[in-house]
Amino acid sequence: MQAFPFRDDGMLTILFRTRLLGTSGQNIDDIFKYMEEGYDSRLTMATQTLQWAPISPTAPDTLWCFPFTDRDPFLISDRPDVYFVGNQPNFGTTTYTREWTRTNLC
Repeated sequence: MQAFPFRDDGMLTILFRTRLLGTSGQNIDDIFKYMEEGYDSRLTMATQTLQWAPISPTAPDTLWCFPFTDRDPFLISDRPDVYFVGNQPNFGTTTYTREWTRTNLC
């Protein structure tokens, strides 16, 4: 039996012709450090990262990562079919639709 391959945080892979994009949740946690008190929709914030295109807009300024000088590895060039964010306080799902593409978030 082959072991599940380990990936870096911020993983994009294709499984059975389905594009999966996943993070450990640190990107959303870091964004919430700077949100107004009372705003608690992490699912909405995950949707916003799809709209903005970088899944980690605060890296490397406040979310540690290797500083890339020639490219931004967190930019989304192709919309995933499924975008999942781990280690969040609650589970939720939604569907994000834009320009003939649909992404399921959880």
